[in-house]
Formats: sequence, structure tokens, C-alpha cells
Amino acid sequence: MRSLESIFSPPEDPQGGEESAKTSEEKAAGQRRKPRRARDWTRRLRRVGGGLALVSILTFVLGLSWAEQTGRLGLWALQSGLWLEDRLAERGLTTPRVNIGPLGFTTHEDVREALGLYDLDPLSRLDPKRAKARLEALPWVSEARVQRLWPQTINVWLTEKTPMAILHRRGLAHAIDAQGEVIVRADASLIQSYPNISSLGAEAAAPELIETLAAYPEIFGRLVGAMRLSNRRWNLYLTPGLEVRLPAENMDQALDQLHLMILEKGILDKDITALDLRGRRPIVQR
Repeated sequence: MRSLESIFSPPEDPQGGEESAKTSEEKAAGQRRKPRRARDWTRRLRRVGGGLALVSILTFVLGLSWAEQTGRLGLWALQSGLWLEDRLAERGLTTPRVNIGPLGFTTHEDVREALGLYDLDPLSRLDPKRAKARLEALPWVSEARVQRLWPQTINVWLTEKTPMAILHRRGLAHAIDAQGEVIVRADASLIQSYPNISSLGAEAAAPELIETLAAYPEIFGRLVGAMRLSNRRWNLYLTPGLEVRLPAENMDQALDQLHLMILEKGILDKDITALDLRGRRPIVQR
């Protein structure tokens, strides 16, 4: 009679041990193949990724070169700049207020045009260094200072050239500064407001003449113009129509003499057309 253990226990297979051994070997081999397959796939993915990266780089370089050659790169940059400026303008980063220091001959329109700013332009568009250079290129400006204050303010200070005289040459009149350098073409108001000089060498010698005459207000106040003769001496023209011929040397002494004649003899109020001060005694012409 069979025992309960023999009934419920599976029958022994004489080949079961061999099959069990084979199964365990196959499992071990499969486990070894799995990491090997994973490594193979990883290598393949790396190769594909490297290839895609290389293709992307080449595509970007070729596209950038094409955009530059066709001009699209500059267009894209311009469009991007305009887009940024619009966004800044929407946020109030504009320049509706430009504060300009005291001006003489330069106008506010000249300053705004030199700044190159227009309504609703963002403050980021202004380059203070370039604005300074453009302002100093204006004819009357000798020095400029530009200050940018966020978000909406530009401050401008200008130092202008000072006209000393009006130089007449070849039928044209130009305002010149204290160094004898030409500033601008002179209009009627400038011609009437400053001494007029002419002839060869006048612009170089004029600063010394003007500085000397400033010490004689009775003479300088009546000065209409001066002519340089042989680039050595001056003839002065005083109101109401007196020509004064100064010597090439000792001009100060001749001016002292003229000063006394104006104060003591009232020579400017007499009917005299010319006064020659080149000799020991003045020669009067009526």
C-alpha cells in the first residue's frame, strides 16, 4: 500500500537533474546576454546622438553662412532689435524728455538731430559716446557732455565756440574764433555784431589786435573793421567813417596817441576821413 507521501509527491524523473542543470545554465547565459545587449544599444544610441549633433552643427553653420551671404542675417538682427525696442517702448523705456543746457548759436533742433533720437525711441538706442562725437561735430560746439538717465531722460551740456571777428576773403564772410579758426559762414547779424577783418594774414594776427584794442574801450567801441596790410600792419576803420593807419611797430604807442586825441580833441566827431599815425606826428586828412 502506497503512503500518502508517495501519492502526492511527483514521480522521480531520472533525467530531471540534467534538464534542471540545463535550465539554470540557460538562465545564466540569458542574464549575461541582457547586459551585453544593453551595452550594444547604448553604443548605438551614442553613435546616433553624435551623428545627429554633428549634422545639427553642420546645418547651423551652413545656415548661418547662407543667411549672411543673402543678407538675411542682418535683416534678422534688425528685426530683433526693432522687436526689443518695441518691447522697451511698451514698458516706458523711451526718451520723451531731453534736457539741454544753455545754448548760444546752436539750436535745440541741431542738438536733437545730432542725438539721432525720435519719438518713442528707447533710451537703449542712445550711445553717449557716439552722441558726444556727433554733437562736437556741430560747427559751434567745442565740447559736449551727454548723460543718460534711466528710464526716460537725457541731459546734454554744450560748450560753444566764441566768435572773435568776421573774416572777409574772396567775397565770403566767415566767423572765426580766438585762435583764428573758421567757425561758420557769417550771416548779416554776425557781420554787424563783430569786428570785420580782411586781407592776407588777418585771421592769424587778429587775436593779438582784438586783445590789444580791448584795453581801449573808446576805440574798440567804435571799431567797424580792420585791414591787414602786407601782413605787417593794420588800418582801422572807426565810426562814423575814420580810417586810422597804424604802424607795423610800436602799435601800442600809436593807440595811446589815438586814445588821447579822441578824449582831448574829439577827433571822432570832426570832419576827418583819415588819420596816419605811422610818423612822429599824426597826419590828418579831411
